Amino acid sequence: MSLVTRPLAGTRMAPFYGCYIVRPTDALEFDENPNRQTALEQIIETNGATVVDFEGKTRCCGFPILTINERNFPGHGRKAYF
Repeated sequence: MSLVTRPLAGTRMAPFYGCYIVRPTDALEFDENPNRQTALEQIIETNGATVVDFEGKTRCCGFPILTINERNFPGHGRKAYF
């Protein structure tokens, strides 16, 4: 029995992890999870969608900069996606 009630068949999705996924786990202060770098792909596939590779999936979105210097955020955040 599947827990998916509305499958996403025919949908294409690209995961976005951001820069935290490539940081060492000791810097993030949580235990290493071997599925950490594929978890979103697994969720997408489990729900019936097709995973689309996204070159920027581990790039910084700029949020840490927003908390320090709001003026620099808009330009930096766009670089992650375009």
